[in-house]
Amino acid sequence: MSAKERDGLVGRDLLRRMFEAQKCVKVDGDRFETDGTAHFELLMKGSGAPVPLGKSESVELGEEFITAHLAEAVYVLPYALVTGLKLVIRGEVKRTGAGFLR
Repeated sequence: MSAKERDGLVGRDLLRRMFEAQKCVKVDGDRFETDGTAHFELLMKGSGAPVPLGKSESVELGEEFITAHLAEAVYVLPYALVTGLKLVIRGEVKRTGAGFLR
């Protein structure tokens, strides 16, 4: 584990390994794209808990920054802001709180 990883920061190498470990993500060099069965959200450093950036279906890993392609915009961010990755599989049943709405 690198010093960055211990500090809760996701660097380029760790983010690459996280994407490569997902079965629904296609790899094309430094570009990662879902196969259409899922979307992912980059988790960003916030004042408290990590904040999701938004639904993305592709990202590109640059040397010093990440480019996230969302439906409404393209974000170019330094790795220092990225704290994780949230993967959402389409069609999965979402659980509700205490079961009152089942």
